[in-house]
Amino acid sequence: MEKWSEYILIGDKILSFRNYTYHAIAESQTRYSDMNALTVDLETEEYLTLGDIVILDERFRNMFLNGRFTSDKFSYHEILELGSLEYLYDFIYNFYLTEKNLGVIVSTYNIAGGYLTLEIPYADIDHLLQTKYKFFADH
Repeated sequence: MEKWSEYILIGDKILSFRNYTYHAIAESQTRYSDMNALTVDLETEEYLTLGDIVILDERFRNMFLNGRFTSDKFSYHEILELGSLEYLYDFIYNFYLTEKNLGVIVSTYNIAGGYLTLEIPYADIDHLLQTKYKFFADH
C-alpha cells in the first residue's frame, strides 16, 4: 500500500488536507486508489463544504461541462470517453484547496483509478466564490 498526504494553509485562515491511498491486494487482483480531503476554516474551527466556498449553481456546473479544468489523470477528451461530464459532476464527493486552485474529487470506475481530481483556478471562478472566501482569488 502506498500513501501520501498534503496539507495546504491558505491565508492563515483555511487548512485543506488531502490523503491518497493506493491499494494492491495481490499481484493478480485489481489495484485501486482512493483520495479523501478535508477543509477546515481555522477561524470558526468548522469543516467546510463545497457550497461554503463557491456558489453551486449552473455557472459552476458549466465550468465542468465546458471542460474548464485540469485533471490529474486524463485529458478533457479522455474524461468524456469515461462518461458524460454531467454524470461525473453528480459524483463529486469531496473537494480540496491549493494555493491557486479549487480541486474536486470525483468518484469513477476502478478501471479509471477509482477517482479523478479536477482543478479550476480561483481566477476563473472569482465571480462564484462566496464573499468570505474572495481572498482566494488574490493568491
